[in-house]
Amino acid sequence: MRAVKIINLGDIKLELEEEFFTDEQVNEKFNEYIKNLKFEIENMKVCAENNENSVKYYESFETDEEFVLVMELADEDLIKFRKNEKLNSKEVYEILIQLNNTFKIMK
Repeated sequence: MRAVKIINLGDIKLELEEEFFTDEQVNEKFNEYIKNLKFEIENMKVCAENNENSVKYYESFETDEEFVLVMELADEDLIKFRKNEKLNSKEVYEILIQLNNTFKIMK
């Protein structure tokens, strides 16, 4: 089982155009968006390889119209799992340690 996230690049450009940017600004911000997206994917790869608590990254590819990410399908996330429950201090501490370890291995 895999999760596939599809980012429609046309929608990103349309959102930028709706912000009343000039064509030059739209292209600049779009290129910056793509650069940041690729940076996040590199971090996802590193985290997946070095942290058992990270979602596994399998692959990504780009077409003229979209950016596609293929990742592990997570059973559930922390928000849904704990939606109606409060975390005790030990659970909060354990989550923070896991987050800290993840941030350490990110670029």
